[in-house]
Amino acid sequence: MALEPKTVTCQCGAEYRIRRPVHYCTACGRAVFYSEGYRRRDRLNNYYVYLAVAVVIGFVVYIFIEMIADPLLKM
Repeated sequence: MALEPKTVTCQCGAEYRIRRPVHYCTACGRAVFYSEGYRRRDRLNNYYVYLAVAVVIGFVVYIFIEMIADPLLKM
């Protein structure tokens, strides 16, 4: 998705002319966003990933407790 070229400045002071929604700074490695909307979308996507990982870990713990730990404790 090509956007109009825009000059953005990273927090470390490096300037980039970007055409994509996100670019990674070569000096410090941080993400540099084309606009605030793309930064917000990236943050929400990260929250969804964290939530999915937490749900999977909770499900694995639940299965472990129900299938392995509970029968061993009832012996």
